[in-house]
Amino acid sequence: MEKVFTTPQGETIVVNYHTFSGKIDITYNGAYAEKVYKRCYRALYQGEVREFYVTGSYFSGLCVRYGKEPFPILEPLPWYSYILACLPLIMTMFLGNIHELAQRGFYYVGGFIGGGLSGLLGGLVLVLFRSFPKLWQRLLMFFVIMIATFLLCVGIGYLIVFWSITR
Repeated sequence: MEKVFTTPQGETIVVNYHTFSGKIDITYNGAYAEKVYKRCYRALYQGEVREFYVTGSYFSGLCVRYGKEPFPILEPLPWYSYILACLPLIMTMFLGNIHELAQRGFYYVGGFIGGGLSGLLGGLVLVLFRSFPKLWQRLLMFFVIMIATFLLCVGIGYLIVFWSITR
């Protein structure tokens, strides 16, 4: 995601944020800013050093500061996104248990598979929430992922039951 900012003095700052890797590239009036340490970048422009500081996080909102001016890269996630990200895990805990799986002695499988898949797909919900600006798109994406999580967990459970019967 690329954002272009113009300072009150007419200087151009281009920030390129890579969503999945978290890498940030900053250019100042065409001069590339090198990463000096964890959250500090420096650009050499016409013999002068310009410093940029990255504040915040993916969840609380990401911001680049140049001088005293903040330039927002990512807005904070809304409160309901965290609740929706946890719902696949909660749904799998209460509705994803397969009685036949427990009868055959595979007690741990539901926890490993259901928890792992629900955690991964819940994290995917948070990442994809930034891709969909409208609430109805976010809710539709959430329901697709929640149903996919449930079907994957139950499907894998029944595959294990089928495998244990046929061996």
